Amino acid sequence: PKHLGSATAIYQFGERYSLAATALIVGERPDVDPVTFATVTNAGYVKVDLAASAVLAEGLGALQSLRLTAKIENLLDKQYEDVLGFPALGLTYLIGLEATF
Repeated sequence: PKHLGSATAIYQFGERYSLAATALIVGERPDVDPVTFATVTNAGYVKVDLAASAVLAEGLGALQSLRLTAKIENLLDKQYEDVLGFPALGLTYLIGLEATF
């Protein structure tokens, strides 16, 4: 694409909690139609993601840390295709648990 950019803001709450927001802006770009194989213009889009994490425990025997993570991807539930013919996921929630030994 001719125009492409992203920005991320991260806020740390003490040593245990963090919050992040990311915006990705992708301009229109040439692509190939998967049916006709003609060159077409793929529309641009804006994608916003949020993420958070919290340290739940530290220094418990062999466990150095236990962290809860959560992420919301495509917060605005935009319909777009990075590659024509392959739609991106809509609003998506992810939750994880990270253990460090």
